[in-house]
Formats: sequence, C-alpha cells, structure tokens
Amino acid sequence: YQLKEGMPLPHFGSSQLHCGISTNNAVGRNMFGQDIIPAHRYPTRLSIPTDEKILDPVHNFLRSTCIEVFVSGSEYNSRGRGRGSKSSVGLRCVHCKHVPKHERAKQAVSYPSRTANICESVRNFQRTHLGACAHIPNEVKQKYRVLASQSYRKIPLKYVKVYVAEAACEIGIVQTPNGLIFGAPPNTSGKPSEKLQSIMSIAENPIAFKHLEDVIFPKVDDRIKKLKFSHIASEKTHQVIANCRKEEAAFVYPSDFPTLSDFCFVLFHQFVPCRRPPNTAFRRRKKAKPKPEKWDTLSGLCCKYCGEAHPGERHHKGMYFPLDLQALHDSSSSFSHNVTVHVMTCQLVPLEIKEALEELQRLTAEHGVTTKRGTKQKFMKKLWERMANYYPAPPIKPNEKPETKTAATIGIGPSLDDSATQVYHDIELQRWDEAAATDTEAVAVSKKSSPASFDDKTSPRKAFTADISDDTCNGTATSMNSGEKNYEFR
Repeated sequence: YQLKEGMPLPHFGSSQLHCGISTNNAVGRNMFGQDIIPAHRYPTRLSIPTDEKILDPVHNFLRSTCIEVFVSGSEYNSRGRGRGSKSSVGLRCVHCKHVPKHERAKQAVSYPSRTANICESVRNFQRTHLGACAHIPNEVKQKYRVLASQSYRKIPLKYVKVYVAEAACEIGIVQTPNGLIFGAPPNTSGKPSEKLQSIMSIAENPIAFKHLEDVIFPKVDDRIKKLKFSHIASEKTHQVIANCRKEEAAFVYPSDFPTLSDFCFVLFHQFVPCRRPPNTAFRRRKKAKPKPEKWDTLSGLCCKYCGEAHPGERHHKGMYFPLDLQALHDSSSSFSHNVTVHVMTCQLVPLEIKEALEELQRLTAEHGVTTKRGTKQKFMKKLWERMANYYPAPPIKPNEKPETKTAATIGIGPSLDDSATQVYHDIELQRWDEAAATDTEAVAVSKKSSPASFDDKTSPRKAFTADISDDTCNGTATSMNSGEKNYEFR
C-alpha cells in the first residue's frame, strides 16, 4: 500500500503505510531470508485500504480508531498461560493503554491465538469494553452510536472473518503455535494479494464467484477435524497410538477412541487408579468442601511410571485427586494442564510417549483445529463416573458383607486384575468375619450369664435399662458391660 508522505497522523511518523506501518525505508530479514519490519517499527492499526469495501462502517471505525496493534512486553504481560508472552502480537484500547491493569475495563487487552480469532476479539471489544471504558472520549462514543444506529449492507459473517484474518497477513502478522507475531514482510505493492482479492470478490457476489469457495475455505479431512492424526503422524507416534489402543486401561476404553482426540487418549493411558492419601493436607481439603457422594469408592489418578518407581507410597507428585466433576473440566482448576505437564516433564515416562504427545500438540496447532464444543466435557463426565465408582463400597450395616462394586460390575468398563483392589476386598471380608464371630460369642456369653427373662420386671437388665434412660435424660453417659463388649449410651 502506498506511503503517505508528508501527511503525518496522530501516533504515526511521517513515512508510513496506509495501514499504519511506520517504515522510514528500514526493513530487516528473518531467519528465512525474508524482508520483515524491525522490532521497533511494527503496525499500530489493523485497518487496510480495502476495509471500506467489505466491512461495515462500525467495524471499520473500531479497527482504525479505537483498537491498536502492539507487541507484548513486560509491562503488558498478562501472566496467563500462553498469553502475553514476549513478542506476541496483541490488541488493546488506544485510550486506556497507559492506565494500570486494575483500572482498565474488561477486554481492554486481548491476545488472539490465531488470525481467525481477530474478528471475535474486535467484537468482544465492541460488546464489553467500549461502553465500560471511562477513558474513551465522549465524542468517540457519540460517533460510534451514530454509526451503530444506521443500517448497512450485510456481508455473511463467514466472509467477514476470513477477510479479517487475511487482512492481518497483509500487514505482516504470522500465526504460530505460540500465538501471533510479526514475522513476514507487509504487502507494500499497493494492491491486495490474490487471496484477499478472491475473498472480496466472493463476499460481494457469492453466486458469481462460487468456484472460489475451495480456495477460501479448503476442505479439511474429517479425521483432522476430530483431532485424529495417526494417518499423518510419524511412524513412532503411530505406533504409540496403536499400542494404547491394544493395552487395557482403567480410565480410557476402546469405545472412547472414535470421539476422543489422539492426544487425550494417549495422555490418560499413562494413569492408573490409586487410593486417596491419609495425610493432613488432604483432610483439610476434604473439610473445606462438602463430602463427595462417592467419597468411599472414589479413585485418584496416578502416573503409572511413578507408581512403579514408588511402590507402597500413598502420596507423591504423580498423584492427582479431583474431588468432583467440576474440578475435572473447569478451566480455572487447570487439571488437564497439570497432568499434561507432569507426563511431559516426568523423568520416568518413556521418551517415545513424550515425543508422541509433543507431535500431536504440534499437528493440532499446525492444522488450526480445536476440540468440538462439548466433546471434552462429555469425556470428563465419563472419566468422573469411572473414578467415582472404581473401588468397592464399604459395608453399610455391621452384619452385612461389603458389596463388591467396581467400574466393571456397574457396567462402566472392563474388569481389571488390580492387585490393590483385591487386597482391599480380602481385608474388608476378613474384618467382617472377625466382627461377626465376636458378636456371636458376645451374645452366647450374655445369655449364659443372664438367665432371667428380659420382660421380667425383676430382671436386673430391665432395671438397669430404666436407670440408663433417666441418666440419659439428664445429659450423662453410662456404660454397661455385656461379656467382652462395652455398650455406651448417650
């Protein structure tokens, strides 16, 4: 786009592009030998000359007047995971950019992870920040209200989104797995690129330029849409996925594979069930929240490699104990992130597992696909059911054997030969047998030592029971010996 010599604009120098790129005839070269903009001379606006032909005046006004493009530094680092890292391209409000973070209204700063998300960031700014920001001048808000009150020709949203994404590429923005950066030379030819021109043509006349649909919206393999990359991954990654499908696991089953991403399928294959630790910190956490409904049958997740290296230990860094379903799929709890970080950093996890997970993450970013809405929540619900019903329920009554209720018996998953579960069964049954034998012996001794009828008014047991009732009413506690058993009444 042509330089605007001799026409300095606010915030810009005297030699700049129409889209707001300050040049001063200085460019650099990236690692691939391409001309790029120096780090201190990057675009400050999203708008380009062709915006007026496609975008409505309201959207164009926001892109050219209210929103500024910037490269993240230490002062604008949001400290969020994957957001605001150094050299990332972000969008911010022009009028409150110098205000401390705690004084800015919501959506003052955003870091789109992909060029396709820039349009949504502008809409979030319009819906949330524009009316709440106290630093935007009244005349700017008044002009926005005037533009918003008028009606304009509507362009289908799918064309607007793809136009905005391609317009970002025109000013040098490049999409990477770590976010957006300035990594390509801007288009300074004065004409839109071939792809941008195709988008403009089909947006203005979808019927006449229908043949351009495949150029703008290339067809994506259904397997890639479902985050299935086994057919394009390396041989090692393909073998890791195949081995996980053959091996039996406690929390992921073969029936999950068609609907679950390859990454999650391999990730949760690395965990086995474990009992909750009886330490003080966990008891405090238990008291802080209501007791889960499946508390006695609930299983945690343990890295199977850490479990093999630390046999018999009840707690180590490879164990995770979410207490409810919300803790599993709530983004604020970062459960999925924590288990991913452990597998990727644990020294005991085989290298081929780490390389496979890393490649699956890279393929997901390269193809720009995301998990279908609701898919992860459905799997987390299944995972919680399998965790909550994994161990057998304890006996409810003293004279009733414990019910062996596992994930297999209730129809959630396959039967597992878990030695820890079998040991728990044997201990519980032994305790029940000992308690039953003791109760039988106590009853026999009691009958032999007390031949008098319980219904007889002169019976010492009858009289003693009456005394106990009186003491109980007075708030005292009395104990009675019967054989080897102590019964306490309160």
